[in-house]
Amino acid sequence: VAAACLDAGDLVLELGAGSGRLTEHLRAVAGQVVAVERDPRLAAGLRRRFAGDSRVRVVEADLLAVVAPADAHRVVANLPFGVSTAALRRLLDDPGSRLVSAELIVQLGLARKRAALRPCTMLSLGWLPWWRLELGRVLPASGFEPPPAVDAALLCVRRRQPALLQPGRAAAYRMLLRRAFRHADAPVRRSLDRKSTRLNSSH
Repeated sequence: VAAACLDAGDLVLELGAGSGRLTEHLRAVAGQVVAVERDPRLAAGLRRRFAGDSRVRVVEADLLAVVAPADAHRVVANLPFGVSTAALRRLLDDPGSRLVSAELIVQLGLARKRAALRPCTMLSLGWLPWWRLELGRVLPASGFEPPPAVDAALLCVRRRQPALLQPGRAAAYRMLLRRAFRHADAPVRRSLDRKSTRLNSSH
């Protein structure tokens, strides 16, 4: 929560709120917290725990299906390891969203992979013009109840200001990436033929 640098004007979407351990701290610093929890029993517990607190709204929904706020917002989440990549895609694939930043607890190996600039995967490159992904604090498995099989880490996501590419160019940019990765062993001038997607030369 401290790493998120929240203030009283922030709207926070907490994905996978569980029993409300993070929610308790988020509501102390953020203006509004939307706590998303799929499990009906846990969601009911959240509603009881934060009943009467206008700063917390509980939404019973799958974190991969919940509709993001239309207003500027931040995300804080202790993501289930099995859906971490799907959750990242949900958050970052649309550069035109109103997401400002995200603090995500994920598997350590995944955090290192997504934060690395070299080597960089096609998926990470697809986010690069709009987002900075950095490896934050490492969280040992012993710090969780129950402990997972591997260590975790904080993956910090920040929107680039300014962006390296306009959001409307995302489809063309990613088409270029797919073409380049299909011919990754060839020089750029050979991997991109006349039918390649053309990007503005200023980018």
